Amino acid sequence: MKTHVLHPELEPTLIYLHGRGESGVDGENLRHGLFLAMERHPERWPFRVIGFQKPAMDVLWPAHLDEINAALAEIPHREGQRVVLTGLSQGGHGTMALCRRLIWPVDVIAPICGWSEDPVATAEAIRGLDAWFFHGLADDVVPPTGSTDVSSLLPDARVTLYEGVGHNSWDLAYGDPELANWLLGSPKE
Repeated sequence: MKTHVLHPELEPTLIYLHGRGESGVDGENLRHGLFLAMERHPERWPFRVIGFQKPAMDVLWPAHLDEINAALAEIPHREGQRVVLTGLSQGGHGTMALCRRLIWPVDVIAPICGWSEDPVATAEAIRGLDAWFFHGLADDVVPPTGSTDVSSLLPDARVTLYEGVGHNSWDLAYGDPELANWLLGSPKE
């Protein structure tokens, strides 16, 4: 698994988990989602960004937990440093599944068009974190219930559902300057 670190001198830290189509080994497929939003509007994203690239499309992020934690152990981290976790599609699933399992404590999550196999257990894991869920209401790859089944159990979670938008809700989510501002300093800071 490849690890990409952008702007290592910045804080807070944003950990990004990509979707199925960005899997690979060369980093080229990562010019999508969050990285595309950062390229278009770098001023909105003043984060140290850690992006992992999993090689196989059909292997989900939780299978890479040990590799992710081993990579994080090699990256300098200051105790108390704000950590944000976000991802799209398979990465949205990974964001929900891994938010309490990384070696660095996560403060904020923003899963986009994600899902959970066990919404009740996932909501329990997320409880206490700031969370903002995004999903397209016309998503025929991951139904919107992938996000709403979890978010409905979290009364403090923010939820944005895009009318008429299919699976690619990430361009709208990452393109919204409010998301980057919220990730920088959400209410529970």
